[in-house]
This record gives sequence, structure tokens and C-alpha cells, in this order.
Amino acid sequence: MTFEAFFKAIHDYDPFPWQSRLAKQVNGEGWPDVLDLPTGVGKTNALDIAVYHLIEQVRLIQVGKLERRDAALRIFFIVDRRIVVDGAYQHARSLAKKLRESNEPVLVDARELLRQHFQVDSEDEPIEPLTVSLMRGGMYRDDGWSLSPATPTICVSTVDQVGSRLLFRGYGVSPSIRPVHAGLVGNDSLLLLDEAHLSNPFVETLKSVQLYMNPRFSEQPVGRPPRVVQMSATVDSQSSMSPPFQLEVDDREHDVINERLSANKVARLEKVPVNKDDPLEADNEFAATAVARAVSLSTIAKADDARKKRKSKADSQEASKGSVIGIVVNRVRTARRIFELLCQRADIRDPAKEVDLALETTKADVVLLTGRIRPADRDELLFRKEIRGKQGWMGWIEAGRDEEPNRPVFVVATQTIEVGADLDFDAIVTEAAPLDCLRQRFGRLDRRGKRKLTAAFVLGRSTDVAKTAKDRVYGDRLTKTWDWLQKNASGKGKNKTIDFGVDSLETLLASANVDSLCAEKTRAPVLLPTYLNLWARTNPAPVADPDVSLFLHGPQSRPADVQVVWRADLWDIEDDIREPESQKQAINTLALLPPTSVEACSIPIYEVQRWLGVDRESKKQERFIGDVSDVEGDASPNASSRRQQKSGKLILRWKGEDESRIDAASEICPGDTIVVPSSYGGHDDFGWNPDSRSVTDIGECGSRWGRAKPVVRFHPSLLAIGQWGVASPEAIRRFDDLDEDAYLLMREFLMELCDEPLLPEAVRLSCLSLLVESGRIRFTKYVESGDLRHGWIATARKRLPTQQVLNESSGQWEPDSENTLPDASDQSSFLEDSEPVTLIDHSLGVQRHAVRFAQLAHLQKELINDIGLIAQWHDVGKLEESFQTLLHDGNAAQAAIAVAGGNALAKSGQGYRHPTIRRQARKQAGVPDGFRHEGLSVILLRETDLREVLAEAHDTELVQYVIGTHHGDGRASHRVVDDSPLPLNANWQRFEISLDVDAHRSAALYRLANDWECLFARMNERYGIWGLAWIEAMFRLADHRQSEKESRATKTKMEVTK
Repeated sequence: MTFEAFFKAIHDYDPFPWQSRLAKQVNGEGWPDVLDLPTGVGKTNALDIAVYHLIEQVRLIQVGKLERRDAALRIFFIVDRRIVVDGAYQHARSLAKKLRESNEPVLVDARELLRQHFQVDSEDEPIEPLTVSLMRGGMYRDDGWSLSPATPTICVSTVDQVGSRLLFRGYGVSPSIRPVHAGLVGNDSLLLLDEAHLSNPFVETLKSVQLYMNPRFSEQPVGRPPRVVQMSATVDSQSSMSPPFQLEVDDREHDVINERLSANKVARLEKVPVNKDDPLEADNEFAATAVARAVSLSTIAKADDARKKRKSKADSQEASKGSVIGIVVNRVRTARRIFELLCQRADIRDPAKEVDLALETTKADVVLLTGRIRPADRDELLFRKEIRGKQGWMGWIEAGRDEEPNRPVFVVATQTIEVGADLDFDAIVTEAAPLDCLRQRFGRLDRRGKRKLTAAFVLGRSTDVAKTAKDRVYGDRLTKTWDWLQKNASGKGKNKTIDFGVDSLETLLASANVDSLCAEKTRAPVLLPTYLNLWARTNPAPVADPDVSLFLHGPQSRPADVQVVWRADLWDIEDDIREPESQKQAINTLALLPPTSVEACSIPIYEVQRWLGVDRESKKQERFIGDVSDVEGDASPNASSRRQQKSGKLILRWKGEDESRIDAASEICPGDTIVVPSSYGGHDDFGWNPDSRSVTDIGECGSRWGRAKPVVRFHPSLLAIGQWGVASPEAIRRFDDLDEDAYLLMREFLMELCDEPLLPEAVRLSCLSLLVESGRIRFTKYVESGDLRHGWIATARKRLPTQQVLNESSGQWEPDSENTLPDASDQSSFLEDSEPVTLIDHSLGVQRHAVRFAQLAHLQKELINDIGLIAQWHDVGKLEESFQTLLHDGNAAQAAIAVAGGNALAKSGQGYRHPTIRRQARKQAGVPDGFRHEGLSVILLRETDLREVLAEAHDTELVQYVIGTHHGDGRASHRVVDDSPLPLNANWQRFEISLDVDAHRSAALYRLANDWECLFARMNERYGIWGLAWIEAMFRLADHRQSEKESRATKTKMEVTK
């Protein structure tokens, strides 16, 4: 199969010459360090080349011509921007869909080849030939990209998300799962860095990681370091050991590429006087000028515009007026102000007001695009809401649109559109910025080169272009770029213009020091081995924990963003939540419907804390609320010093059910996911808006389109006007004292909700899904005590088909992992609404998965054998009497019979979904607080006849270590549980296992705790930090997938029985 045939089968047109040339180079020599390509020539197709490379190597392995592949299994497409439209994600999804569904012979062969090679269990459904995930903003248990270590995957993400995971500190990731993510990112991966010049500290850190993964840093190297490819037209040549890959003569002679490169984009330079003492007034002044210039470029401009008379023939008056006008600025607050001013014009429709189109008198539309917006709201805006006959605004503003809007559309945006957004403007007004940022913005102007000549304005604030000015995001590069533009522009005075067309600008830049005009390249700190050793300690993490953000964005950057989620059913006033019992109830409430990334808005930590009143005692700080950019690692304007006391409003820091807590806003940490009451305000239909009064709760939307799980909550705050708009919020009170008629009343209420005209679409669809399920709805009451208002939650027991979710969400969201089992506790031993699973069946199932994963990773035979032993014996600690009693629903006699007969359980059929019920069940069964079955597994292997098992291992220490940490605890220390253990006597597999109390207490238990850190250190030295994490990931994900399979199989059996 040739690349040309593969590409054409995917896209229905031939590749550009450079794409074919690169595919040939990658197949023969490997990836170059740098792809030096201008915007608009199809860099995203590097994903196609990476997938083709993998397919070809698998083909060679199948026919015996290649022993092991070096083509990456996981392909990460990474940008350093908050993105509102992700062209790379849409491209990857289209690629995966073609591989999955196409009847083209080339793609059918590729599909079957991938399925045959990477299928783990022949009893399972055929695997997806290519999995695509989007990872923007960490979220506890939002891990769809990391289901398997042996599935071809494209993951579109950011520097923060990939970098933090690589360094064992995944933002928003529970400590227990961090080593799994580090192992997956750090091995068998290709990292494509789009506009890599924006991410210099991360590039330097990646080089250090590659160095430390060199075989000389470990005794028995495992895995392969990530391959890093920088994609940028402005990468420093000294950053690469090999020549960059560039366009050649045949590329520039190609009709399509030539049309795009030769288009003229003439921009007028204008300095805008603004108030230097008042940032709010400066924003108003700049916004007014930007609006005036944008209107002058549109088709609603007045014919007698005085500016038109002053234009020269060489100026932009030759360009026709535009229908899609881009206005791109450097701050969210500036964009918001421009948006507001446009909405105030009589000839532009205010999108916040519903207007009868038949009576409409306005002449234009306006839309606001920033990266600070909840994904669900973004998708509603761009892909779902009906806009003049199209689904969402994207159909009117994207490149290659099938028709032009019949009235102008003003697109107000931030840096978010510089990368990833396949937008096409007819004219543009942009705020001054460094040269590389301007080139990206102008890359969205006449993107396909069809208009030949377009007009633009570059507006520089007087405060930003002054000789001594220094911007907090761009430093002095904005000023230097402005000076260079002024010196190289055509014309004089107020008529200075410069052509930002690719070819025209390259001619001007031939003699320029381009590096000095681009966004300043910060340096990462030296990555010392000490830092890596500390980061490798994930659970519990050390007190001395270096800040990974310094190694992702440089020492000048601010910490990572915070993910903010709004819920209406938390608390109304803070006094309701100050008591410990009320706080516990609030956390339990949220655990019944955990937050998803679909409903989270990513905001800089300094902005969140100011908004929540942490620094409100300083009037000076209030002026800066809302003044954020869409750059990762954005620095804070005039940040306050470290606080000595807690302050600010109360928030819920979500880290999963067991580790979440209510805290003051001053205690928020980088990367946190926080949940706040909707009454706090902070977000509207267009994104982050600190002045808004109330926020719509979209928890049902997140569950349906983020987890494929229909859920509906019945709560007074949700039924009220401002949320769902149901006329009678008091109706919920009829459920206060429900008896056996509860089910019928709930169904009646669901039917009533469906008829409500203002009900959100996701809620309506979930009501219908629940009604269709008939007798399989689960109703749970939450907030059973305390001062909080009570409610009910109705949950479907079946997940929605993936394709249904994709159709409903316009293809923007794929459901998260179906693995809803928490990884850090023994809750993973309980399957909701399922039949019990025996220990032997579970262990052998995990063994099949783990061994196959290890084989597909090309591990050594001795190591594969050890991973098989780990899988076979990892849960032997569940033979403990009280734990078996718990798994047998509290029946100690039944548990004893099962253990004696070799039929001990690994999974109970009791879900214990409510946390209070789960805690009570553990207590009644006699399971000690803090009991870890994996720790007991290690003790049994050391202190009983199971020593024979260890004798079979190639590396006995590795077997003990991986078993002891297979739920993410004990990395690098194990806690000591001071309990009164019962004697353990069990018959399992071929062994009679006996452990007396004295051995359990005085010898094994305490020795396990005391020598575990030394064992952890030896394992890292032996296999390398990422190599050890890679081994753990393969086994732990095998455990997850088998548990998921068991849950799915028993549910299917129950469905058939019913």
C-alpha cells in the first residue's frame, strides 16, 4: 500500500508533494526533528503520515520482514493555546471514521490488519482500528485516551496536559493513576508539537526526559522514549540536530499551495491612543477603535466613509468588502468589550436577544470566540444551535464553507484562533502582537487564497507600542515587532501598510532577525535527577514537590489553570456548608454525578481566586478581574504575595469521592478541578464572564455526552427559573416521604419534564432515555441530612451507544471511558448491578490481557512471564476473611464456605453506589479502615507457601512491587494498618495458604512498610523511572479492562434473562 493510495482513500484527493516526500522519509529514516512549514499547507496531515507509518510496520511484522516496530502506537498532537475550534481533533476523528467504516479496499485491508494485530482477547468485540481522544483540561476519571496500552491512538491535547502527565503530576489526575499516564505518554509515543516555538521550555524538558531514558540510566531498560517532532516555521535551527524538513520547488509550483502562498493580505498599521493609568478605560478606548475599523471593512460600511477618500491605489481599498470579519485581540476582557460594543449597535443583532427573523431590522451578526468557555457551550455555539439554516456558527465561518453568509458576521476572538482553528476571514482587525502570532492570525485571512487580495488593520495600543513597554504575555517582542513593521511598511504617516501574504512577508523577512521579533523563548530550569525521583513518588507525594509548570512554560510563567464547574444543587449560602456533616453531604451529592470536562471552564488560578474574593480587600486587584489571555501558563497582572490566612468564598475541590473537600478559594492549587454553586456566576453562553450573575448547570449534558450515561436530577434549584425554567419547582416536595409508589411518581415526573418548553435538550433526551429503560431506572436520594436542600437522581443502568452520542453532539464529543471503577480503593471490588466474579476467573482474565499487552509492547520473554505471574496472584489478598464477608454481602458463613472450597470472590455484585452505604458495609463486615488487599497479597507471597510462586519469577522484587502498587497506592511508601487481623486459612489454586496472627502483625506487616521505599528505589534504578511506570501501566490497565469486561458481560446476561 502506497501512502498516496492511503491518503486518497481517506480524503478523496491526492496529497501535496511535501506530504508524500515526508511519508517516504518517515518510513525509511524516521521522523525529522523539525517540520518547517508555513500555515495553510496541511501540517495536520502529519497525523495521516504517523498512522500510515504504523500500519506499514504492522504489515511488515505480519509477513515476517520486521521483528519489532518503532512506529509509535500513541500519537499526541500538542498545542500551547486555549483552543476554541480544534481542527486537529476533527481531522483525527474523520481519519478514524474512514478507517472504521470505509469500503475502500486500501482502508479495509488497513482496518483488518490493525484489528488482527492489536486484538487482545478473541472473545471481545473487534477493537477500534484507531482511537481518537481529546484531552484539554484534566478531570478526575476523565481518561478516555488511556484505556489500553495496546491500541492505536491519536490524542489531541495541550502542553499542560501532556507535560504534567509525562512528569508524573498529571493536572486533575488522581495520584493513584498518575504513574499509568506517565508510562503511556513516556513510552511508545510520538509527540507532534504544533507551533513548537511557543513551547520552548517544554521542548527543552522533553530533551532532558529523552536523555534520562537513555539505556545507560537503567540496569534493564524497558520501553522507548517519546519521539518529538517540532512543527513550526520559526523554530531556532540550533534546536535541531538534523536539517529541518521544508517545502521544496515542486511544492511551491503546486497550484493549490501556490494560490495560498501568493495571496496578498494588505494591513494598515494604526496606533490607538489609550489611557495609561486606567486599564478599564484603555480597554474601552481600544475596543471602540477596533469596532470602527472592523465595520469599515464589512459590507455594512457607509459609502461616504471619510477614510475611503484618503486611501491610495496601493492601499487596501482595492480589496472588496468582507462578509466574515475577524477581530483578534490579546485579552479575553478586551474581546468581551468589543463584543458588547458591537451588540449595542442598532445595525448588529444582539445574540442574547431572541428576535423574530421576519421582523428583524439588523444588518449583521456577531459571535464571540475565546478558549475560556465550557466545551458544551462552545459546541452549542459552533455546531448545534441553528443559525440561519446551518447547525452552529462554524458552517458560516469555516474555511471551505459551501456558501457565504448573506449578511456580515463579526467574529471577535482571542489568541485561541491562532492554532487549530480552520477559520477563513474575508478581512481582519488584529491587536498588535509578536510577529509569529501575527502570522498565525493572518493565516486565518483568506486561508485558501481564493480572494487574492484582502484588507486588514493592525492596531497597536499606545501603551503597548511605547519604546519601554513590556507586555505580561509577550514581553518586549510586541514592541519590537511594531517597530519592525513601521520601518518596513509601505506608505507614510497614517497610510502605512504591510503585506502579510506568505510570500510577500518572507521576502521582507529575508534580512531580518526573525527570532527577535517572535514571542520570547523562555528557558526551562535544568531537569535534575532529584526532581524526577521526587515526582516518581506519586502516592503519597512528598512534601517537597517541585512545580512542574516551571518545566512546561519556564520560570516566568504562572501555574496551571483551574477547571471550574458550576452546579445548582450544592449550597445556596455558605453558612449551609460550614459544618463537617454538610460538607460531607455536598461531596456525596457530587459523587453521584461527578463533573466531566464537558462542563468545565479552564481559567488561570490567579483569575479564579480574584473572582472568588481572595484579593478583594485590594481595590487595585479588582481592576484586573477578567484580564486574562488564551495562552497556557499566562502570567498574572500584579499578583498578590502569598497569603498567610484562608480567604475567599468556599468551593469544593474535586479529587474523587474519597479525597475531595470543601475549602476556601485561597487554598486552590494549580490544576485543581473546583465545583462552585451556580449562584456564584462567572460564565454565560459565550464563556468566562466574571460579571455574570448565575450560571446554567449542565451536569446532565456532561453525563450524557461526556460519559454516555443518561441522568436526571430532581432538585428545587434545578427546576427553578434560570436553570430549567420548570413552572413548579415546589413539585419536588412530593418526593419527601416516598413509599412503594416512588417509582411510579418518578416516571410521571419524567414525563412531565419532557413537556416543558424551556427544558435543555440534553435533559429532555435523558428523560426520554430513562423512560425507555422502563424498570431499569435507578432512583437515589441525596443530601439525606444537614441543612442542604434534598434531591433525587435518576440514573440509567445502560450506557448510550457511542454513535448515538456522536450524532447528538454533532460529532464533537466521544464518551469517556466506560471504566467507571475508581482505581485508588477497594471500591473496584464491587460491580454495580452485576453477578459476582470469582477470584480465579478474574485473575486468569487479567493474566490474558496483561500478557498480550506485554507481547504487543515487545517486552523480553522473562519480563512477560513475570507480568503473567503478577496478574495471576495480584488479588490473593482478597482471601482475607472480613474482606470476603464484605464481598458476600455481609454473610460470613457463605464467605467461609466459598474460601474453603476455592471459590472466593474477586468482585461482588453489590455496587454500594452510595458512599455512606459503602462505609457502613465495610464496618459491618469488620474490614479495618485503611485495609489494602494488595498489601496483604505481598505479605502472603512472602510469608506463606506462596513463596513457591516467587521462586518462578525472573525478578521476584518486581513481582512483589507491582502487586503491592496495583491500585496506585504505596508509591513509594505503604501505610501501616494497626488492626487486629484474624488468622487466614484458604484453599486457592494449588496452594493451602495459611497465615497466623503473629506473622501477620509482628513480622510481615511492619516489614512491608519499612522496606518498601528501598524496593521502590531499586525498581526505578533497574528499569528506569518511565520503564517501571510502563510495566505498571500494562498490568494495571489489564486489570481495568478485565473488570470492565466482567461488568459488561454480567449486565448483558441480566438483560437477556430479563
